[in-house]
Formats: sequence, structure tokens, C-alpha cells
Amino acid sequence: LRTARSVHTATTLRSGHVLVAGGMAEGGGSLASIELFDPAVNTVEEVGTLMERRAGHTATRLGDGRVLIAGGFNGQYLASVETFDPSTRRSTRSGSLREGRSGQTATLLPDGRVLFVGGVGRDWTFLRSAELYDPATGQSELVAPMSVRRESHTATLLEDGRVLIIGGHSARHQNMEVYGSAEVFS
Repeated sequence: LRTARSVHTATTLRSGHVLVAGGMAEGGGSLASIELFDPAVNTVEEVGTLMERRAGHTATRLGDGRVLIAGGFNGQYLASVETFDPSTRRSTRSGSLREGRSGQTATLLPDGRVLFVGGVGRDWTFLRSAELYDPATGQSELVAPMSVRRESHTATLLEDGRVLIIGGHSARHQNMEVYGSAEVFS
């Protein structure tokens, strides 16, 4: 990579290139840089910047090939959403989530909407909330929350269109509670 980073996203595009976006720089600052990795020739190209610096965000490839980049942290918990278009190599604002969050999951549903679940929000609060975001309208709506607050969980799209949420944790260090539970969103 051209820029060292962690807590970033790496999303495979239809072309086979990998979009590397945002993250945390050495020293702890959030990044806005976007790079494209070409695995065919093992090269990296810097292609621009995100609308906002962010780390701990999600990047979800949509059905039309664009990438939805949402949430994260840059000194505050972000609710902003932007969309990167590989054909123009530009990122544009695309609405916002109902709640700022970092460390959430994002799952593309069969109907084209994206389900955001859990993470950490304002005042380092672990979140139970979930929301459905519609890329066609840029609108998000809160849906039924999880039974427990979760970060570092997984979200898996099931064959029937439901989403399985497994594991995760709440709190930090000596107060951390790690979950062996699962729940399903339909």
C-alpha cells in the first residue's frame, strides 16, 4: 500500500481490483485515502479520498458495483454514508444512518437494502440497535434491536434472506463480556 493503515476496509470490485478505504494511520489519526490494489499485477494506485476521514467503518459492494461506505470513527462516531463509484473513481455523499456507529456489521440483503447491526456509538456505548439503509433513497430506518449490545460480532446472510448474528462482545478489558449467543433478523 502507499499508506500504512489498520481498521480499514478492503472490498473486491467487479473488475477484480480491491478498494482499500480509510482506516487508522500510524500515530492514531483516521484516514480518508482510497487506494486500488490490482492483484493481477500486484500494484497499488491511489485514486482519491473519502468525503470524511474514517476508521472502523464498513464497505459493502452493492448490486450495481458501487461500494457503500458507512459509519466509523474519526474522533466522533459517524452516521455519514458515502458511495464510491469505481467507474468515476469518486465518492459521493449518500445520506446517513440514524445512529453514529463504528465496528458494526453491514449485510447486503437480496432486495438491495443494507442491514447495519451493533457496534459502538457515542460515549463509547455498545449498541443493540439495527437499521435498514436503502441505497436508492439514501434513507435509513431503525428496526427491532438485538437482544444484547454487540461489537466484533458476525452477520451472515442466510439462503432464505434472513441475517444470522453470532457472538461478539460488550465492554472492554476486565469488564468484557464475550457472547456465545446468536439471533436472527428477518
